[in-house]
Amino acid sequence: MKIYKKASLMAVFSILLVLSMFPASSAEMNYDRLKTNTLAMLDNSINRIENAKNTISNNPKIDEATKTNTIANLTAMQEKLENYKTEVEATTTIVDLRNLNTEIIKYLVDNRDIIRNNVRMALINLGQKVADKADDFINDVEKLLKVMKVSCNEQTSQITEVEAQLNELQTSLTSLETAITEKDSATIKSQVRKISQLSKSIYEDMKSIEQAC
Repeated sequence: MKIYKKASLMAVFSILLVLSMFPASSAEMNYDRLKTNTLAMLDNSINRIENAKNTISNNPKIDEATKTNTIANLTAMQEKLENYKTEVEATTTIVDLRNLNTEIIKYLVDNRDIIRNNVRMALINLGQKVADKADDFINDVEKLLKVMKVSCNEQTSQITEVEAQLNELQTSLTSLETAITEKDSATIKSQVRKISQLSKSIYEDMKSIEQAC
């Protein structure tokens, strides 16, 4: 009977949903302050994208095709932001810097959905793998329970508890499959987490029953 570890991808889906924006209008800043804020914002966004890429790359539950496509898209945006940093450094007037500031903000706003969609695809891929393993896990547990009901009938109460958890796991699996179809990121994340917790609990309970037989 296989059990899977809790997914470690969750952190990435929150850090890329909203990119940093400037805390004040560029018209309210002098050249040095605006330049400092612009470069800080760019560094922050570049670092968040890098963290996202690393998390996706290191997650074994995401298939290679999805990893390659998602990371390529994130890298393209990262490179664009690096180019903007060079342009910001090269500005010499407040007018040029304000114009560039406006262009950068527009680029981030225009591409926010691209980032969100790419990360969502990685999450959907992860969710599908968890769903497949959960289905196999449920089938394995059901087979073992049939045997245990005969060979471990003195553990009836524990077996009944596992069956209740198994029903809850099946409900979460159904919810996850629906969320995958509808590309509902929030529900995918919550159900992946719940499935992981339930599976771990069922696994431990099954070991206890087996040891008591």
